[in-house]
Amino acid sequence: MGRANASSSGVSVMEDVWVYDSSARTWDEITIVPNLMFTSFDCKTNTLNTKSPGPRAGHRMVAIQSVALMCGGYSAMVSSVPSFEEEALLNCWWLTVRPVASWTRLASSARPQHRWGHSMAIDEATGMIVIFGGMIMQSKSLGQDCWYIRTNTSNVSTSISYEWKSCSPMTGSVSPLPRYGHGSVLYSSTQTLYIFGGYAFDGRGTNAQSDMWALQNFANTTTSTWKKISPITDTPTSRAFHAMWLVGYKLYLHGGQGPGGSGASSVLSDTWVYDMLTYSWAQYSASDTAPVASHLSISAVSDTLALAFGGIGADGSASGYLGAFKPVSGWSKGKPCL
Repeated sequence: MGRANASSSGVSVMEDVWVYDSSARTWDEITIVPNLMFTSFDCKTNTLNTKSPGPRAGHRMVAIQSVALMCGGYSAMVSSVPSFEEEALLNCWWLTVRPVASWTRLASSARPQHRWGHSMAIDEATGMIVIFGGMIMQSKSLGQDCWYIRTNTSNVSTSISYEWKSCSPMTGSVSPLPRYGHGSVLYSSTQTLYIFGGYAFDGRGTNAQSDMWALQNFANTTTSTWKKISPITDTPTSRAFHAMWLVGYKLYLHGGQGPGGSGASSVLSDTWVYDMLTYSWAQYSASDTAPVASHLSISAVSDTLALAFGGIGADGSASGYLGAFKPVSGWSKGKPCL
């Protein structure tokens, strides 16, 4: 949903919504009808889409069951400065595609500050959705705060209120630098949040990082602590706005932007896998079919297949990449066969 599209006339922020059918290998644009009168199976009539998120970029989105949740982002960019006019607190929306396409504002009794460039991870087994860090819109400062909501694992409701709770440890332990453009995953077995990279102020300026941190049992703020991961192998180089996804106990990382990247946007095209059991990274062989991009959207549709789309290429424009990654064979470009 949405994106920032750079052109010679400046940066325009979009609000289109598309869905990819991995079985049929086709794209369909989702049409959101404003003020739609809809009668449900129980004969109740409601007016849908009285409001919508509007144009959005720099947001994050996760899917759970038959819906998706989008949080954060900016609505405009003026003189290279992102802005969001609506409010100071985090703005989130549920997207439902069937039986009719609709946006529903996430109702919540407490909310963190609005932001963009944050990470957002989900554990479908527990219904936990976690955000970390990002660029705080109101203060224009980097965040290092952690927040989560717990949804229903059997039937997610878009009409009830959810409470954002802090998952920032109460103890004064060492913690990651405030950052944005990082990646995160949530490992269900130990309820551990992993983050990697991103842009952070490290005393020399705001630079891409190559550190990885783990917050185990994140929801228990009285006992949880951040731990910096020190792998026994070579690690990925510094980067931000990379793709990051989890399959089982292995964390995958691809691309992003950072020192040594290609073109004006300094984008990377390397792929790595981290084994949580052996504390080791391994790099995949270079491939001409791998996306050379940052801001790549990627989703693991099974244990053996992840689909990738879009991103920003070396020249700073939208890449339009569409391809697939299989752990056993690497990248393939074009509409993937399942």
